[in-house]
Amino acid sequence: LKEVKNTRTIGPVLIHVVTEKGRGYPYAERADDKYHGVVKFDPATGKQFKSIGETQSYTTYFAEALIAEAEADKDVVAIHAAMGGGTGLNLFQCRFPTRCFDVGIAEQHAVT
Repeated sequence: LKEVKNTRTIGPVLIHVVTEKGRGYPYAERADDKYHGVVKFDPATGKQFKSIGETQSYTTYFAEALIAEAEADKDVVAIHAAMGGGTGLNLFQCRFPTRCFDVGIAEQHAVT
């Protein structure tokens, strides 16, 4: 960062930082589908908590609506980029395993 600060380049400067999700926290390192947007959790066990009385999430509503559409129309499929749990599409995949596609961390591939 000091080198970037002292650069005499005119115009934008790109800083490319390579990260690893969950680095140093074993529960996050082992769970590719969790700890992206972190809710309250127990650091000792990695167990995530939901508030008691919490209303149904948008993610669940979305998954249920998509499942209902897929039940009515055999041409409905789901595509996600390594975020089945975060998007609710893991629920869709349980119901329609041959109609759900995980392209990994390749969003650009998912839309082609």
